[in-house]
Amino acid sequence: MKHKLLSMLLATLPVAALAQFDSAPAFPGAEGHGRYVTGGRGGKVVHVTNLNDNGPGSLREAVKGNERKIVVFDVGGVIALEKNLKIGQNTTVMGQTAPAPGITLRYYTVSPESNNIIRYLRFRRGQERDINDGADASYARGRTGIILDHCSFSWSIDEVASFYDNNNFTMQWCTVAESLTNPGHSKGAHGYGGIWGGKLASFHHNLIAHVSNRGPRFNGARNGWEGYKDNHLYSTYKWENPVQSEIVDFRNCLMYNAQGTCYGGPGGGQVNMVNNYYKAGPSGKGSQERVTTVSVAEAANSMTGNDEYFGMTSRYYISGNTTETTAGKKTPNRDWRGVSYGKGVSDINGDICSKDIHNFYGSSVKHVANENGEQCVPIRMEKPCPSGSVTTHTADKAYMKVIAHSGASLYRDDVDARYMKEVQAGTATYKGSVTQKPGLIDLVSDVNGYTEKNFGTSQRPTDFDTDNDGIADEWERAHGLSVGTDNSATFTLDKRGWYTDLEVYCHTLVDAVTKAERSDAESSFEEYYPMK
Repeated sequence: MKHKLLSMLLATLPVAALAQFDSAPAFPGAEGHGRYVTGGRGGKVVHVTNLNDNGPGSLREAVKGNERKIVVFDVGGVIALEKNLKIGQNTTVMGQTAPAPGITLRYYTVSPESNNIIRYLRFRRGQERDINDGADASYARGRTGIILDHCSFSWSIDEVASFYDNNNFTMQWCTVAESLTNPGHSKGAHGYGGIWGGKLASFHHNLIAHVSNRGPRFNGARNGWEGYKDNHLYSTYKWENPVQSEIVDFRNCLMYNAQGTCYGGPGGGQVNMVNNYYKAGPSGKGSQERVTTVSVAEAANSMTGNDEYFGMTSRYYISGNTTETTAGKKTPNRDWRGVSYGKGVSDINGDICSKDIHNFYGSSVKHVANENGEQCVPIRMEKPCPSGSVTTHTADKAYMKVIAHSGASLYRDDVDARYMKEVQAGTATYKGSVTQKPGLIDLVSDVNGYTEKNFGTSQRPTDFDTDNDGIADEWERAHGLSVGTDNSATFTLDKRGWYTDLEVYCHTLVDAVTKAERSDAESSFEEYYPMK
C-alpha cells in the first residue's frame, strides 16, 4: 500500500517539476503542497537575542527585508508586539532553536510572506491592546510558497488563522483554537477558526478547537484570484482559471467543540476531506454529526465583480471521516452522510450538482443539464485531487497523533496542554464571560491567559554559539565541525547536499518528534534524514 501511494504522489508532483522549486524538502517531515519551500536556505544567519518588539536583536529586525535568511533564537519567552509583524520573503524561522519555554508572540497579527518556512512558534494575539475587525492571530493571502509547522494559534478577534488564495502552501501539525467570541468585533459575536484554501494548499494534522464558526471555512474560488499563474507547478497543470487551480487537501485534522462549523467552497474548486476526526464538545452549538456544509457562491459571500462564479461550489472527495457526539456515539466513515448543502445546488438523477454555466471546470469533468437547461457538474468526486506527498493516518490514529504532537510541542505551554486534556475528556475548563458558552471564550482574561509579565524567560549562555553560525558549539564538536568557522551555509554533514549544516542542526532538534508523528501510518512515503 505504501509503495502504491508513493507512486501516486510522485505522479501528482513530478520530479521534473520539483526542479523549479528545489529538489530538497523544506525540512524532513515537510509534507503536502508546501513541501518544497526553500525559505532562507543558504542565506545569512540572524540571531534573535532579546524579547523586544523592535531594534537590534529583536525578531522584527531579524525578519525584515526579502534577502535570504535563517532566524535562530538565543532567548525564550513572550515577545509583546507593538504593531503587526510581517515576515519578509525568503525567510526561515527556526522556532525550535529557542531555549525553553520557546517563543510566544502576543497582541498583534503576524503575516507570513512568500517563500517562508515557520516552525515551532506560538501566535497568541489577544484583544488587550488592539481590537479591529480583521484581527487574526495570523493571516496570509496572495503569497507563493509557505509552510507552517508545529505552530500554535489562538485568541483572535476575527479568525484565528486564515490562509487562502496562496500558492504551494502547507499548514501542518498546528493548533488553531479559542477565537474570542465577543471581544468587540463590530458584528458582535464572532469567534471564528479560519478561512482555508489555495492553489495547491495542504492542511493536515491540525487541531481546531473551541470556535463558534469557520472551523474551517473553505474559501473556494469565489474571489477569482489570478495569482495561480505564479504557482510553481503552473506549467505542469496548465490550469485555465481560478476554479481549476483551487486545490485543497484537508486530512487528518481533529476538530473539537467546533461541531457543525466546517463549511464553504463557494465559487468552485476541488477539496479532499480525508480521515478527519470531528469530536463534539460542550458549547451546545452546531450539528454534532456534520462533516461539512457545501456553500454556493452568491453576492453575500463573494467579492464585488466576481458574479461569474455565482451559483458555483467546489467539488469534494470525502473519505474516512469520523464523528463523535457528546453522548459518545462514534460513527466511522460518516463522510457523505454528514454533508449538508446550501441553496442553489441541483439534484440531477440522484447526483447533487453545482452549476458551471461558464464551463470553468473544463471538458475533463462530466457536465449535465439541470431542469433549467443550465450546465452543472457533480459535487462528489470519485477520485481525490492532488495531495502532494503526505503521511496519512486513520482518523482514530490521527486523533491520538494530533493530541500528542500538534502545536509548538517541543516546549508545549499550558494553553496547548489544556486543549489536549479538554479534547480527551470532552470538557471545557472555561466559558465566555459574555456568551457564557463552555469553551467559547470572549476575552483572554476568561482563561487567565498569560502575558510577558507572568511567563518564563530564558537566555542562552555566551559560550553556546561562539562563532555565531547558529549551531551550538557543543553540537559542532560532537559532529566534527570546526568551532570558530561559520558552518551555516556549508554542506559538510548532508551527503546528498540538500541541507546546509545549520539546517541539519536545526532539524535534529526535532527529528524525534517528526519520526514519532509519522509512524503507524495508513499510508506514507520514505523520508530522508541527513543524521540517522
